[in-house]
Amino acid sequence: MWGAIEIINKLDGGDFDQDDLRLCEAVAAQAAIAIENAMLHADIVRTERLAAIGHTIAGLAHCIKNVLHGIQGGSYMVDLGLRKEDPQTLSRGWEIVRKNNAFMQDLVLDMLTYSKERQPECEPADLNEIVEGICDLMAQKAAQRGVTIVWTRNPDLSEVVLDPKGIRRCLLNLVSNAVDACDEMQDGRVEVLTETPDNGMFCIKVSDTGCGISDEDKEKLFQVFFSTKGSKGTGLGLPVTHKIITEHGGQIGVDSKAGGGTTFTITLPLRNETDLS
Repeated sequence: MWGAIEIINKLDGGDFDQDDLRLCEAVAAQAAIAIENAMLHADIVRTERLAAIGHTIAGLAHCIKNVLHGIQGGSYMVDLGLRKEDPQTLSRGWEIVRKNNAFMQDLVLDMLTYSKERQPECEPADLNEIVEGICDLMAQKAAQRGVTIVWTRNPDLSEVVLDPKGIRRCLLNLVSNAVDACDEMQDGRVEVLTETPDNGMFCIKVSDTGCGISDEDKEKLFQVFFSTKGSKGTGLGLPVTHKIITEHGGQIGVDSKAGGGTTFTITLPLRNETDLS
């Protein structure tokens, strides 16, 4: 029993008859169905929320566990280098600790970005400077892996209106992933291309000649904690990138096939006038 209906009197002051009873029973049955459906929906929402929380905790625990293992290994090498007074071992151990510390920092920043609803802090910016800064930042990592980063300055995009910090984070994620994808490829190449504005929109393309992505994995790319890099990835970079681009009123797409390289295309409005008020 879900509840009760109380009928006090009729508007015309008369007595209740069988028709009134049947009408009341019909209304009560529909009300009971509506209440039961509402309770079932609440249970489903509660179950889905708990499942999402569990999935998030499991993903975070997995990432943090890998980072802690890395720090533990690096710390051991640091201790060994100190005991043996071996600068080379000490340097290698500290580099492992440093890299895992940066990995943890990126994980925390991505979690904060993904979990918080925000409006882009748009301002006039030189897109060429943003792209150049990211390419310069990734140049050493790319060179160590035998990967060439190529980009061409576009004079038509010397001033756009966007959130520079957000777009830098997006491009850093995409260029870093592109370099990683070329890790085991001979003469790997990453190209960043910006297209001339059309109908108030412009595009940024990040292409690589790397291992490519299967059709099955492409459908999961923007899911939280899904990563094609195994323990080397957090599974947050692309979801965060997708979120930032969506907040800008833009879109991100991917064209790839296994063994055939990958191209990510970001499409953004040239100006976000409403965000400058």
